[in-house]
Amino acid sequence: MKNRILAVETSKKVGENITVAGWVHSRRDHGGLIFIDLRDHTGLVQLVINPDKKDAFSLAESLRDEFVVRACGVVAERGEGLKNPNIASGDVEIVVDNLEILNRAETLPIQPFAEDNQAGEELRFKYRYLDLRRPKMQNMLKKRAEMYRRIHEYMDNRDFIEIQTPILANSSPEGARDFLIPSRLQEGKFYALPQAPQQFKQLLMVGGVPRYYQLAACFRDEDPRADRLYGEFYQLDLEMSFAENGEEVRTEVEPLMKQLATDFAGKKLLDLSDLAVGDGSSIPRISYRDAMETYGSDKPDLRFGMELIELTDVFSETEFGVFKNAECIKAICVKNGASLSRKQIDNFTNIAKSEGAGGLAYIKYATIKNTDEAQGHVIPMHTNAPCFYDVISPVAKFLSDEEHKLLIEKMNPEDGDVIFFGADSRSVVNAVLGHLRNEFASFFNLKDSVCRGVCLDY
Repeated sequence: MKNRILAVETSKKVGENITVAGWVHSRRDHGGLIFIDLRDHTGLVQLVINPDKKDAFSLAESLRDEFVVRACGVVAERGEGLKNPNIASGDVEIVVDNLEILNRAETLPIQPFAEDNQAGEELRFKYRYLDLRRPKMQNMLKKRAEMYRRIHEYMDNRDFIEIQTPILANSSPEGARDFLIPSRLQEGKFYALPQAPQQFKQLLMVGGVPRYYQLAACFRDEDPRADRLYGEFYQLDLEMSFAENGEEVRTEVEPLMKQLATDFAGKKLLDLSDLAVGDGSSIPRISYRDAMETYGSDKPDLRFGMELIELTDVFSETEFGVFKNAECIKAICVKNGASLSRKQIDNFTNIAKSEGAGGLAYIKYATIKNTDEAQGHVIPMHTNAPCFYDVISPVAKFLSDEEHKLLIEKMNPEDGDVIFFGADSRSVVNAVLGHLRNEFASFFNLKDSVCRGVCLDY
């Protein structure tokens, strides 16, 4: 629209006759005057319609939320005490001479700006074009575009060539089910949507392309994950020719990861050089095996500890049936876990069972000075004060004193801590304790939303 002025620019146009256009965000009729908050993608600006502008005033009386209008008028500074510091144009208003309705709106099925009473997700998906008007959605679209811009700039500066690979292709084994599209020209044959551009980028390397990248669309018929929706997702896909090892690739992308986490997302990166596993760098390289054995996940949350501790050797000669017949025994120490109620522990037990565990054995620890205070099994401490551990657990009586002592040495529990065990095959134990580790961290608010712990696996 020619000569249109955006809401954010109006404060610089005092005394000028301008044209604005946008959506009616709200309308207020004060009898002698009608006030309209006009919204565009930059924000709000207030329109004032006087009764002496009969055509404009009559039209303004018929306006409803989300009508699309165009207004012409003079920008005037608001009076003392009438300024709105909450919007960019809050010092000015537009005294309207001419008003035009560009598009009418029926009563909306959802209210995009009713933050306190927002419609359910299913209804918002149905009317997605309305939901996209919400400031949160607009900001997310802008943030995504900004992230893509940063990625493109970074890769271009390092001589990577952006190449879009085909979407309609042959099936390639990637571990999930393909989405198939029947061919109209070749009856009985199908295209497969790419699960990843693996074959194409290998062709590019053989074809002499030195460095390739794209923000690739990947299509997989698999169950959704916490960070991945069903059906499709996007990934930064890249390939380098004549790379001697994976570390060259990791070193190449590490600055981009730092930039996206700090400059773009505004997070603080934790220095993980003293991590129990890894190579000692601030962004450690952790092998898949070490990640699974220590954290029970190949994408561990490193903002908190609670590592999986190997206890198979501690219970190598145990008579406790659950441990005696297990291939692998591990445990995690949950700080202040004694505050958990029986019902809460039952909920965590159900989480463990969802990963294949038969149950969830645990031991609570309290420190006491006298054995008379004990509620459970008493084990002397290896420090002088206080003198004893009060070990409270249904399984405590099945363990020998020597096993209790070795367990305490390995886990080093403090007053109020709880140790949760996993005893099964190694894969099940890692999955169970890895899931519990994440759930306990959420329950006890151990995940600092401002910080990020980044590692590179191999």
